[in-house]
Amino acid sequence: MPIRSASPAVLAVATLLAAATGQSQTPATDFIVTTELLVQSGQSAPDGNGVFSDSIVFPVLNDAGQVLVWANLLATTDPGPLDDWGFFVADRNAVSKVFRGGDLSADGNFLRLDPGAVASNTPFFTRPFGIDVSGRIVLAAPDSAGELAVYRGDGTSTELLVLDGDSVGAGSVTNIADSIPISMQVNDLGEAGFSGFVELPGQPQQLSSLLRADGTALQSLFNNGQVLPDNRVVSLGFLQGTSFSNDGSMATVLRTEGAGVNFGIYASDGVDVIKLLHSGEPAADGLGTFIPGTGVSPQHSSTGQVLSLYDVDDFAQDYVGLFTGDGLSLDEVTRTGAASPDGSIQSFSGAVDINDNSTMVFGAFVATSIGSVRQLLMRRGGQTIPIVSAFDVLPEPIGLEVRDPFAFVLNEQDQVMFSGFVIADGASREALFLFDPEFGLALVARTGQAFAGDVLADIEVALPFFPNTMRYSHNAQNAFNNSGQQAYYYRLQNGQAGVALATTEFIPDESDLLFRDGFENMP
Repeated sequence: MPIRSASPAVLAVATLLAAATGQSQTPATDFIVTTELLVQSGQSAPDGNGVFSDSIVFPVLNDAGQVLVWANLLATTDPGPLDDWGFFVADRNAVSKVFRGGDLSADGNFLRLDPGAVASNTPFFTRPFGIDVSGRIVLAAPDSAGELAVYRGDGTSTELLVLDGDSVGAGSVTNIADSIPISMQVNDLGEAGFSGFVELPGQPQQLSSLLRADGTALQSLFNNGQVLPDNRVVSLGFLQGTSFSNDGSMATVLRTEGAGVNFGIYASDGVDVIKLLHSGEPAADGLGTFIPGTGVSPQHSSTGQVLSLYDVDDFAQDYVGLFTGDGLSLDEVTRTGAASPDGSIQSFSGAVDINDNSTMVFGAFVATSIGSVRQLLMRRGGQTIPIVSAFDVLPEPIGLEVRDPFAFVLNEQDQVMFSGFVIADGASREALFLFDPEFGLALVARTGQAFAGDVLADIEVALPFFPNTMRYSHNAQNAFNNSGQQAYYYRLQNGQAGVALATTEFIPDESDLLFRDGFENMP
């Protein structure tokens, strides 16, 4: 049953905080958050084999409001652990099984879907799975014999996307178990991008490659020894410094041949290769020269815009810049030392993101009138907009003090989902927010609040994790969609747990508040 909470529910706490801090409160747009519980611990599995436990890996969401649920199950039919984990798709109407431990693998063995097999350091460093716009799950998983493959399925049919020995041009892909689990990305079209190794006939040395699997063939987008459009030659293999866009292209940091250490940022769709920048070349504003240093994955949009942080040799002040380009032009977005609305940028803190509108979001430490403060900033329409600042008391109707660190993701509507903390009831509480540049902030959920007849004790959400997983910039591997919906794992104080789907409605007309009072804390 949906849980609806209107933002006036926190007005009493907000008033106390404002009085205690002495800061004035400027009213902001009001909002309603409707939360639906899609999966709950104790609920029967859709295939009739066991019940969901409270162990569920951070859910992922697509534009259709379908949620990928990777869950542990109890009371299963197999006496061993083989069928204790599965991948499911849940929405408002139902939960369906897509992959289950013990299903037959591509080699005729049994699939292993426990975290130790699929991603031993999940959820923090690897996410070798995703859900596309049509509800298909893309999954890299081993079987009981240790053979790994990449599958794509919707619960009715299953496709095999990648298997050791598959053809790649004149060669074949090999040793995929060594690279795919730590490098695979999934886009919204259900394609898989990953780093891997290719064997060529008669050549003893394997090529390191960036590859794409779309269900019809494997294609190499970059490989060692490749001559780039600027006549440089690729010299270093690839692991995690890439992003994979919804047009099937990859942007990556490449090491190139030559004296000294040489790095550049390039993108390829398998046909055309573009260069964003390369060390040793002048910075976009003419202040200094690009140098190797910042190991941050570039991000890029489906329209061909690449965004990256990169070091510059002007160490006096402007030593790191945020740059964007499409292969034809290179522009500076901002620099350390540059002005922002609340002060000057001291350093960058965490991920960067760009969407198909060329709207950009980034984290930074800003020198403000009260000292160095971590902020999230949006660059939109040529203007820099502060999204949130650590230690601010947020305006009504939230009215709580917010704390960092912040992790975030940007959708195609220029909305941002981010996590952080708020000070409520005298304690630091985990919090999940939605920012809309037209309306402002909404507090979607926080620990300590009334929730589903109990109290919310824990929130876990699939967001890019700096620095290793900031490359997950599309819905297929995040918990945010282009309708502004958010999926998250929740646990209550009574031990009940599950997966929730939140939809936020901004209400700019305050006269509408009267009819909404009755929805507060609806069970």
